[in-house]
Amino acid sequence: MNIVGDLRFVHSGEYAAFAYNRSERRRKRYLRAYADSLRARGEEITVDDAFIAEYERQFPLGWVEHRSYWKPGGRFARWVAKHNTVIRINDVLFMHAD
Repeated sequence: MNIVGDLRFVHSGEYAAFAYNRSERRRKRYLRAYADSLRARGEEITVDDAFIAEYERQFPLGWVEHRSYWKPGGRFARWVAKHNTVIRINDVLFMHAD
C-alpha cells in the first residue's frame, strides 16, 4: 500500500521514524511546491497560518522522506519489488493482506 501511495494505515510514528535534522527545511520546500501545484490547478489559496497548520497536519515531519523511500523506484519500493508477494507451500498460498 505504501508503494502505491495508499497511506490510510500508516501510523504517525512511521513518519516520525523517517524524520531527521533537515526534515523541517525539506517540508518547507515541499510546502512551496505543494502551494504552487494547487495554484497551477486553478485553486485560489493563501499560504496563511491556517493553511500551514492544515498542511503540517496532513504532512507531518518525516512524510516527505517516507514518500521518497516508498514511491515507485524508491529505496524501499525497489527492495520490496525484489521479493515474492505470494508464496505457495504445498497447496496453500500465503500473502500479506489487509
